[in-house]
Formats: sequence, structure tokens, C-alpha cells
Amino acid sequence: MGLMNRVSDQQDNSHAEIDDPTPNQAMRTMRHPKWPRALSRSDLFVRVLGASLSLAATIILISSCGAGDQQAGGIMIYVETGQGERGRRRNDDLRAIKSMVDRVRGEFGVSNKQVDVQVNYLEGDRIVDEVGYRHSLGLGPDIIISSMRNAIDLKRKGYTRSFETDKTEFDEINPVLRPDQDQIFILPAAVFPHVACFNSDEIDSPPSSRAELLNQSASGTRVGLTFETHNLFWLGAKEESRMIFRNLIQSPDRLERKSTEVEADLSQLSQFLESIRGIRLQKNITFYQNTRELDQAFQSGEVDWIPCRGPSLRSHSERLNDKLKISALPGNDPNSPAISMASQKVWSLGAHSNRRQRKSAERFVSLATSRAIQKDILLEVDSWFPINERVIIPTEQRRYYGPQQRSLERAFLIESTTQGAASEKADRISQIIQDVVYGFITPMSGAQKLLEIHD
Repeated sequence: MGLMNRVSDQQDNSHAEIDDPTPNQAMRTMRHPKWPRALSRSDLFVRVLGASLSLAATIILISSCGAGDQQAGGIMIYVETGQGERGRRRNDDLRAIKSMVDRVRGEFGVSNKQVDVQVNYLEGDRIVDEVGYRHSLGLGPDIIISSMRNAIDLKRKGYTRSFETDKTEFDEINPVLRPDQDQIFILPAAVFPHVACFNSDEIDSPPSSRAELLNQSASGTRVGLTFETHNLFWLGAKEESRMIFRNLIQSPDRLERKSTEVEADLSQLSQFLESIRGIRLQKNITFYQNTRELDQAFQSGEVDWIPCRGPSLRSHSERLNDKLKISALPGNDPNSPAISMASQKVWSLGAHSNRRQRKSAERFVSLATSRAIQKDILLEVDSWFPINERVIIPTEQRRYYGPQQRSLERAFLIESTTQGAASEKADRISQIIQDVVYGFITPMSGAQKLLEIHD
């Protein structure tokens, strides 16, 4: 109260001095009003120039903040996540990718302390539109980790740029994944080969061929499979039918074919669907709706043998410990693994980075593919498949690496079946296969419906 009263008294006294001037003060005020003096042309120019420079500085400051600390050379990374039914985010690949990004970010910060690295996670069907929006504002992320399909789309729309690093910088990348073009727009970030997981308490020796898998199931081995399209590809008995099925999954465009080619495709697809239906009728073989249900069945002991990928390996290892063993998926020939589909995530560089950000972004990606970092990730995520072929594999991780490498050597790298039109198409293919397996339609009718989807 004392402080407030003193402030109030001071305010009242000041008003009294102004409101009740002496006669001389009043006369001076009347004779000489305090109007601003007239400005010279030079003074006016200086004031206008100062105001303009101040406004320009404000605009630049706001722009730099919106671009993610461009003036300081900070970099922004967009990471694509998967998405599941009804648009819900799936975390199958995300755990492994996040571990990798966190590891590289920490190591990068040791020698680049002045560079602030921000990471945003976006669902697969949003990432292209989000990058496009920021691109239209002259912003955009500096680094993008996405599916191959989205990376190609980003490049086609001009949202990404090529790597300026010399091609020889990436000679240590696994030959299966290594870019072979002179101008590099995309580099591998992670790959998830398709292998077989089995419980060693129930299975002494994994099947080495498709026929042996069926024989073991007839003898009591419980086998789990799914109706998902990419999980059925390796089961094709013939090379021709697998290639047609792969085109159905992968190609987004209509293929112009002659009537004779259509007839051949129908025949091959019908045989493929017939073989899937025959497998479903085998003793001790159970089909599940999706990978999540299959993984849960395996971990709970409902089944002994399943096809699996890298992200699932980590979860299975945590649940089964030393009981978990993996092998290459069995093919038609006991000496050769099945031809399967491996999924991958790739690096791209944003088109709107300034010079300092471009250098930082390329250093970040180069560090991520190095032997040292790939080994660190492998020690942290034991199911990680290193993209650098010169990584020395620790003994405890070799049980995962060998089968994955054999599988990758005979694998197709799928673009993506987890977002947008590709996801809808994959769901329709899966439903047709289920209708054939459960006898609602014949294999030939199913083959016709599959080609109708593609056309």
C-alpha cells in the first residue's frame, strides 16, 4: 500500500505541474506551441530508409524462423511412418528407423554442435503433400526418410534434389542396394529382408524347400501365414506366376497387353491361386488376417514357424530369447532360398536448403551409411540389417545377418503397399485371394478379378 500511495502521489503531482502552470509558463506555451519542426529532405530520406531497413530485417527474421533456423544452418528431417487399418499409425518399421535416426543424430551432434537437428514423424499418405506445401513456401525439410514409392513421387514433383557427394562416397553400401546412376537422388536408409522365424524348442531343423515345409506341417509343425499380398509372393510355385503377381502389387499404371498375353496371365495367376488354396487345406497350416495377428500367434505359442521381417524380429527376440531362430524362406529348390519381397526406406534431400544446410544434410546421410554408425545401430537393434557391407558383424548378431543376406540376394525391393492407392489395391488383392482360398470363387474367377483390378 505504501508503494502504491507514493506512485499515486507522484502521478498526482506531475499532473498538477502540467494542469496548473505559472503565468509565465502559460504565456510561453501560448506564444511558442510545441509543434514538430519541419523536416528537411535529407532528414526525411534518412527516416524512410531506416523504417524500410527495419521492416526488411523483420521479414527476414520471420522467414528464417519459419524455415527452421536457416540462418544458423539447422536442418529438419521428415521421417515417414507406416499406417494401418483406418489410417491408424503402425509402428512396425518405426522402432528400428527411430533408433537409427537417434543414433546418427547423437553422433552428428558431437562434431556439429552448432547445427540444430529437428525430426518430425509423418504418416505415409501425408508426407508428399506436407513436403509439397512447405516447398510452395520456399521452405521444406532438408532430409526425408520415406518409402521408395514416395521418394520417387517427391523427385518427380521437384521437391528433392540430387546428392552433390561423389558417387564413390557410397561404395561400401551393399551392392544389392547401391545406386548405379551418376546422379543420385535416393540412397538406402534401411532394408527389411523377408525371412522365416521359428521356435527352436519345437523345430530342430527348418525346412529348406517349399515341399519340405508342407511335409513338416503334415508331421505336426504348426505353420502360420497371412493373406497380405507381400507375404504371399514367395509361395508362388512358378517363376512366371510370381512375376505377374509382383506386377499386380507394384505397378500403379494400366499395362497394355495382347489377348494372348492376357490368356497366359490368367493361366499363370489361376495356377498361383490354386497353389495357395492347396496350401490352406494342408494340415497344421493357419492363415491370419495380417502380420500383427501372425506375430501375436507366434509369440503366444500358437504356431511354430512363420515368415517375418526385420521389425518383427526385434519383438520376437524379446519374447522368445534364445528360442528364436531364423532362416531364409524355403524355395522350390532346397539349395536356393525363395524369391521374396524386401521392403526398404530411403534417404532424399529437400530442394530448398541453403548452402550450409545442404552440406550439413549430406554429412548427416554420409555418417548414417558409414561402417561405424551401422555397427552401432546393429549393437543397439540386434535385428538391424546393415546397409554397409563392410560392417564387421558381432558374433551374437550373425544368427540374423546370414539368413537376411541370403534372402536379400534373391529379393525384389518393394516400393510400398502401406499407403494411399497402393494400400487400397493390396487390400482388394488380399480379399480376392481369401475368396479363392475359402471356396467362394474359383481360381480362374479370382485370376480374372485380379487382372480387372490391374486394368
